[in-house]
Amino acid sequence: MTRYSGVLQRPSAADTDVVLQVSENRCTIVGAPGRWIGAWPLDEARFERVSIREFSFRADREEWTFVANDPAGFAAAVGVVVDLRPTSSRFGLAERLRKAREEERAGS
Repeated sequence: MTRYSGVLQRPSAADTDVVLQVSENRCTIVGAPGRWIGAWPLDEARFERVSIREFSFRADREEWTFVANDPAGFAAAVGVVVDLRPTSSRFGLAERLRKAREEERAGS
């Protein structure tokens, strides 16, 4: 099991310092001090990188933002891949992320 500390941002609550634990098949979120937030099978949880340190996290029809202290390690643990190939724009990554979010919103 690997643990990642960071901040969980939820639309209906204040930001919370949390530890997000990732095992082979499970993702568990525990707030400080030891407050249980939830646990989900990894195949039912959806993670998407929205900035360098921020990840959108969806499970059980809820959505949060997890701001990871170790974004590279967390991305590898949950299988988030970001296309870092160069583009004609200097701001290619941010532009691609913005476009992907817009396409996702239009499709939902």
